[in-house]
Amino acid sequence: TATTDGRVQRILVKPGTPVKADTVVMIMTSPELDTALLDAEFALKAAEADYKNLEVTLHKTLLDLRSVAAQTSADYNTAKLEADRDTALAKENLLAGTDAKISQVKAEQLSAKYEIEKERLSINNDAEQAQLDSQKVKVEQLRGQYALKKSQVDQLKVRAGFDGMLQSVPPPLMPVEEGQKVSAGTALGKVAQPSHLKAELKIAETQIKDVA
Repeated sequence: TATTDGRVQRILVKPGTPVKADTVVMIMTSPELDTALLDAEFALKAAEADYKNLEVTLHKTLLDLRSVAAQTSADYNTAKLEADRDTALAKENLLAGTDAKISQVKAEQLSAKYEIEKERLSINNDAEQAQLDSQKVKVEQLRGQYALKKSQVDQLKVRAGFDGMLQSVPPPLMPVEEGQKVSAGTALGKVAQPSHLKAELKIAETQIKDVA
């Protein structure tokens, strides 16, 4: 049983005409399918734009983290040099021991901060990839939906499917006419092949599912 109906817009080839497998014999219409295709296209484009925006945002975050890590590394190296210098001066009694200790503590603090920044960078790389992968899955899902809708719309152009001679459907079936509504699975015609086998032209269930 068909879930919805379709309408024959144009019959391009009349019975008794030789046809090739890819000959379009009639065109069906489906406003609902056309709308669904547009919706799927817009959804795909929006998801692709979101992916690009995410890439830009994540890249900016990465640059910011790298900048902080680089600055922390520079601060640590400077503090380490100052601590080594002050330690040497303190040994020569040219600097108070407490001042040398303060320099050493400062260097240790910056060393710990630098390690944290490096770990943050590493974690960010994993998190960034996870976010991109998640958005990419969404894009691929929508691309699949768009491809499906496009295929369904393309199939509204009913093709012969075989080389041969187009024939009308046999009684008691009635030939379809332009403007006529037809159900999924309705026989639209027959193609007589050289082997004398006949192939029915039917609206596939998958083609007409969303047709209105």
